[in-house]
Amino acid sequence: MNEKILLEKLEKGEYDISKQTFKQGVITWEFSICQGIPQKVRKGKRIQAFLYQSKEEKLLFLKRYGCLPELFLDHEEVMHYSLHYYQQKGEIYEKNISHCRIR
Repeated sequence: MNEKILLEKLEKGEYDISKQTFKQGVITWEFSICQGIPQKVRKGKRIQAFLYQSKEEKLLFLKRYGCLPELFLDHEEVMHYSLHYYQQKGEIYEKNISHCRIR
């Protein structure tokens, strides 16, 4: 799908999600999208928050986290966009796409 269309849908709030939490050992990750602005929070020994505000940052968020079904199961176009990103990266990133489950 065209990146321009993905950005338009994101900015219109079509991909907005309430907080989704994932645990990875002692680290907790929280993802949300509010009014078209993706946010990621990493909680461990310290808390780090990341806002994705520019167009480039928003596309990077969709590329990196778009194939998480907990976030984008109802938006297959985002999941395909993310999967394509990881496939272009090659074998080094194969472990990163193992969680991608496209219908």
